[in-house]
Amino acid sequence: MLRFLNLTLWGATIMVLVDHIIGYLTEGGEFLELTAEATALGFALLIIALVIWEIALLLRDPRGVLHRRPS
Repeated sequence: MLRFLNLTLWGATIMVLVDHIIGYLTEGGEFLELTAEATALGFALLIIALVIWEIALLLRDPRGVLHRRPS
């Protein structure tokens, strides 16, 4: 299940990188913003990725903790 989290976080990283490149090329200015808004957005993105991963873990239940299989 770490593959799913890894894929989600890499996807978010590429999305943010492309957004910064496009913004830098079209609007100019700074490539990296170090503002409170940008930091809050980064934390929100991380929390959303972790919540989605936790939901995927609950739905798949890889160790069979929630739905015990009869032995």
